[in-house]
Amino acid sequence: MNDDDAREGAISIDGQRPSQRSIVVTSLAGAMLLSPFEVICYNGDVLNDRHHKRNTNYMENAILGGGALGLMTAYRLAKAGQPVMVLEQETTAGGLAAGFRAGDSWLEKFYHHLFRSDTYAIKLIEELGLGDRLEWSRPRTVSLVGGQIHQLDSPMTLLSFTPWRIDERLRVGAVVAFIKVANPAWLEGKTAVAWLRRWMGKRPYEMVFEQLFVGKFGAMHDQIALPWFWARFHDRTTSLGYLRGGFQLLYERLVERIGELGGKVLLGARVERAEPLDDGHWRVITNQGTWTVDRVISTLATRLTCRLIPALPEDYRAMYEWGQAYGAHCLILSLDRQLTDSYWINICDPGKAPGLPRQLSPDG
Repeated sequence: MNDDDAREGAISIDGQRPSQRSIVVTSLAGAMLLSPFEVICYNGDVLNDRHHKRNTNYMENAILGGGALGLMTAYRLAKAGQPVMVLEQETTAGGLAAGFRAGDSWLEKFYHHLFRSDTYAIKLIEELGLGDRLEWSRPRTVSLVGGQIHQLDSPMTLLSFTPWRIDERLRVGAVVAFIKVANPAWLEGKTAVAWLRRWMGKRPYEMVFEQLFVGKFGAMHDQIALPWFWARFHDRTTSLGYLRGGFQLLYERLVERIGELGGKVLLGARVERAEPLDDGHWRVITNQGTWTVDRVISTLATRLTCRLIPALPEDYRAMYEWGQAYGAHCLILSLDRQLTDSYWINICDPGKAPGLPRQLSPDG
């Protein structure tokens, strides 16, 4: 979202989903829009069209969640001259992507890196004066197959992946090439396991991918949507970027810039409820106090947003309050020596390496 987008106040027409680089900050009466980033914005007009038309060029904004998305939303709105207040329940900004102190640096609670295709994030890092800290490398990703370690992270290593026959390597390569160019809409309504087994072939799928799906999703492994698998490959690059000193530096810099622009980031502020008022404003209740604002922008998980905003209509809730969610634990060990020469090891052999998680990819 650029500054002009924020000044206009509305970035969508007729309920269409906005572009990948926009954040919904709409004030259109009767509209409630969801961006690809899962930002949900509400004001009094959204849930009650009896409210009068409000000035969309200058509005007090309460942003729920101080993760990367919430901070970025606040930063862009503040640059556009909009008053913003970020409410984050943790005492450190960054949300699920936040880090913790490790000596003089920060270390992510959950591993993180950038791809070369993450151009928007790269431009932001440069915009905030951290470009000199962004370092790129070409680490190895390997797979344990048949008790042996094999590198499998590029077209060339695929062609030399000896556990598969040459015809199987070519077939898998063709499938991956299709995924790299495919529109995810083509894959809607399909499950990953059934589709991969059909197009990659039974043997290649079972040798490498089956144990990864089972290890990651357990009994639900055959119900995972194909677009999820598409997202693991579509934007992937062999070159990975890391912010020297930790990505927490990015979130701390955003907090700093938001403050310089007149905004506020309240840490340790747990949102308990947000509700529309008859005069078109919103009341946001937290453990640190209550605020009245013009607009509420939620960057929280959709289900959590539904719990915190009881006034959301039932047809909206019905789209998200269903299904089963999986959590993840990330074990971090501090060692006095290098454990392997690889960045990532896929455990593809059943029962191998007890205690090590099976994963699909570094951003799995």
